[in-house]
Amino acid sequence: EYHTCSMFADFYWIPATFTASEFDWEGGVGGTGVTTEAWGSYEGGLIIRESTMSDRCGDIDPSSGIIDGDLLNHFNGMHFGLALGDRSSYHTESWEEADWWDDEYDKAYHTQYIAMNHPNADTSTGWDFIGYDWTTSLYSPADPDSCFDFVYEDGSSEEMCGEMILEEGDEPGSYSYVLGDTSEDVGSRYALLLGNSWWYEDFPNLDLDDLLDGVDWDEFIEDTGEAR
Repeated sequence: EYHTCSMFADFYWIPATFTASEFDWEGGVGGTGVTTEAWGSYEGGLIIRESTMSDRCGDIDPSSGIIDGDLLNHFNGMHFGLALGDRSSYHTESWEEADWWDDEYDKAYHTQYIAMNHPNADTSTGWDFIGYDWTTSLYSPADPDSCFDFVYEDGSSEEMCGEMILEEGDEPGSYSYVLGDTSEDVGSRYALLLGNSWWYEDFPNLDLDDLLDGVDWDEFIEDTGEAR
């Protein structure tokens, strides 16, 4: 815990298309060349919530050469992408060998492909933007007929639909999400996706000075001057 810094960020995005590839888990960097057709992909940037930065975030030692000590200079506004797709071969093999795996999970678990800028001397920018299979996600259907009026700060309102669907667990008073089937009702669906966007790499595979490149923040500014 002493060597850990954590923070939360909001993801501002627009629908986009970028390569979703299987990560080279043996080599530890880059892809295997196996790509997937994503169901949906979203590209934009992360805005750090400064109030959520843990105490250790202010103690980064610039002499390490890894970072200059100011995390916001490198991560606030960071280029980020998220794509959803079929479970990658790595996740399929790893999860199905796990003690907790059950065949009922087969249609509910899928892969999140996480993208950020990676150094690539063969590109005009000096980096590429490829989503890798760094984490899985659980698909649970939501009820499209359960709606309510969400009221914004300016007094305007919008109808929002899609209530979570729960089922009673084995223990009295316990509940769990209903497992969905990603192959059913393909298209626009109401769903709850539960996943952690872990990113498994070491610093030598990144250039932290490149992480902010590639985001046109004008794409995310409305007439009100606020981010989408």
